[in-house]
Amino acid sequence: MSRRALRVIKAFSSSLRLKILNLLLLRGQLSYTEIMNELKLNPVRDAGRFAYHLKLLLESDLIELDPSTKRYRLTDLGRRVIDVTEDIESKVSPHRRMLVRTSKASLEEFDRNKIVNSLVKEANVPLEEAQRVAREAERRLQRFKTRYLTAPLIREVVNAVLLERGLEEYRHKLTRLGLPVYDVTNLIKSASGRGVDVDSIVRSAGEKVFAEYTLLNVLPRDVADAHLSGTFHIENLGNWILKPDGFVHDLRFLFRYGIRFADTYSTKTIYPPPKSYEGALQSLVKLVYVTAGEVVGEQALPHFNVFLAPFIKGLKEEEILEGVRGFLTMVNGIQAESGPGVLSIGLDLSIPKSLAEEEAYGMGGEALGGYAEFTDESLTLASAFMEAFLEHYKGKPGINVIPIVNLQKENLNGEDGLLYKAHELAAETSLPLFADQSKSRGDLVYMASGVRFNCDWTGDWELDTLRVGVLGRVDLNLPRLYYDSREEGRRFEVLLDERVEMAIRALEIKYRAINQRGEEGVIPFLFHTWSGDRYFHLRNSIRVLSIVGLNEVIAAILDRELKYGAEEAHLAERILKQTVKRIEENAGVYNARVRLSAYPHPEAAERLARLDVERYGWSKVKVQGDKEHPIYTDSGLIPFSSDIPLKTRLRFEGLIQKYTGGGHLAVIQLEDVQHEPEELLSATITAIKDFNLNLFTYNLESTYCLACGNKSYGSPFKCPKCGSADTLVYYSRLFDRYLPLKYWTEVRAYHRRFYKKYKLKSEIKG
Repeated sequence: MSRRALRVIKAFSSSLRLKILNLLLLRGQLSYTEIMNELKLNPVRDAGRFAYHLKLLLESDLIELDPSTKRYRLTDLGRRVIDVTEDIESKVSPHRRMLVRTSKASLEEFDRNKIVNSLVKEANVPLEEAQRVAREAERRLQRFKTRYLTAPLIREVVNAVLLERGLEEYRHKLTRLGLPVYDVTNLIKSASGRGVDVDSIVRSAGEKVFAEYTLLNVLPRDVADAHLSGTFHIENLGNWILKPDGFVHDLRFLFRYGIRFADTYSTKTIYPPPKSYEGALQSLVKLVYVTAGEVVGEQALPHFNVFLAPFIKGLKEEEILEGVRGFLTMVNGIQAESGPGVLSIGLDLSIPKSLAEEEAYGMGGEALGGYAEFTDESLTLASAFMEAFLEHYKGKPGINVIPIVNLQKENLNGEDGLLYKAHELAAETSLPLFADQSKSRGDLVYMASGVRFNCDWTGDWELDTLRVGVLGRVDLNLPRLYYDSREEGRRFEVLLDERVEMAIRALEIKYRAINQRGEEGVIPFLFHTWSGDRYFHLRNSIRVLSIVGLNEVIAAILDRELKYGAEEAHLAERILKQTVKRIEENAGVYNARVRLSAYPHPEAAERLARLDVERYGWSKVKVQGDKEHPIYTDSGLIPFSSDIPLKTRLRFEGLIQKYTGGGHLAVIQLEDVQHEPEELLSATITAIKDFNLNLFTYNLESTYCLACGNKSYGSPFKCPKCGSADTLVYYSRLFDRYLPLKYWTEVRAYHRRFYKKYKLKSEIKG
């Protein structure tokens, strides 16, 4: 054996010298003093001994001194020596073997190199640093008294080591995404309580994982922190990088070209243009089914009766009605199975001016002249749909298909038979939404959620309102803005600008992610092209910035109970104008179609109110409800519980809708009695002409008895017909749909008990 080899063996034969080598391996470069301190040596008493050991390691080429930093570091030979000593220790050590249960359902012997490989591959950790982290993790794992290790446990220990070393960025990349056992158990229990199916449980679990991934690896740190802290709320975070929130179809594209997919999915079935009325309805069902997997929520079919009109020419009314009945049954089932979204169907009570001269497409995609030539057919279809809705939902209320009745100027004279029929449907089912088109050319498109598409982007009504989506939505916490501005001593407007900028940045990230998913071929229908024309106008899609807590921020500023007079209106208008201005300025950076909205969403108002109470305390925060059920107002300005005249409520709703170009929805709560269609019709004309409401609906709460099939109004304790108490299902409108109360959150259900309900005759005439 060579003299040098003997010197090396001698060098690591001392326990102190081995400690020095291991210390430099785990900590990297260290100075003379730092090594002594780490080894807990006395700088006076142990100085000579320590210098001797250090000199021997230097002479053996196991360590070296960096002349620029005056710090000691391991050499390659020193690292190999440590490997040899660890191999020897593993052979003679009494420690048991560490077994690992892998994700492949097998037990394997622990291998530190797998940690190193994961750190380098997954988190891009430098090799030397990865080796140090892996060694430290192994040391800690050896102290555990468990029958076997698991991959999640090992990952947790590695992440702890990364955090202790200040390597938080690497830790984010290495974090394991998933749900704790407790959360999964609760997810299953809560799902059974709400009556949802197994697919919904799986979908919810998957969305939670993608939400974690988006917060950790997609969104910038300031944006993710803003969401987590309650500065704003990012809706549908679990689908943020996967799907748009909603979509508006153009049925002419379907009738002209059929259903096609992106080239990468050429194995999927292609459906040619329909050749009959029945075929057209079947194609529409297929359209809804195909798109349901590519959007998070709602699909809209605007101008439904106008676009379908060419297919019913010459048919009998009973044939038309029978087709509509079957269509409603099928699409209602699709929406129930595919997820949380609804299907909104736009019914025009007259041919929109924008469509009158547009080319109409009929059987086999044939061009048949302008839609004005099919006026009678379109009105027949609208009537058939209302009749079918009445039949379908006469007893048990419907859930998933919502008609939106578009009212043009000529429909508002109170003599329109179809308009009366629409209000007969509203009085019976509370289903339809009413959209004012009197100030447009009939090209304004609303979704049931309240999202609004207007010709305010490219100026082309087709590009702006059809084949576009609701890209995503961020809810801005207005009360938090006010509280933070006072606490930080900064102007409200400055903080508003900063938070609007962050929200728009998050929406831009979603736009790029969705575009990338389309290019990857995982959204094959929406991204298919025909003759160079892509179906989805992604760039023209709306990015929604919604406001939450307008009522509460005004109450905080005025520091008094709101009376909903001139002062409240002035302050609300000022805040809305400021927000619109900030949106326009920041959206211009990305050339993005960002719009302010004030339509509600189930989660944001509850979550943001709860976080503000936790942060600032109950005495400081203005919220609706008690300590167990805090919530912010998220539908306009006035809470449903406020006991004010209907005209005052409608006046403020009109003010809010004036500035919320991205969407809004006013809900008029009705007293628990039968209302005549004439009452509702009169209220509709008043709401549009006197209060400038653009989109609104009526809510009449009802109860359905599963035992006898009877429907009654209000929330009786027993069925008025059969006397049963345990078979009652209570219904009320929750935003865009009419839902059983078991689907409501506990907080929303609590606040529903205090809704102010109106008797239209006295309120409108008063």
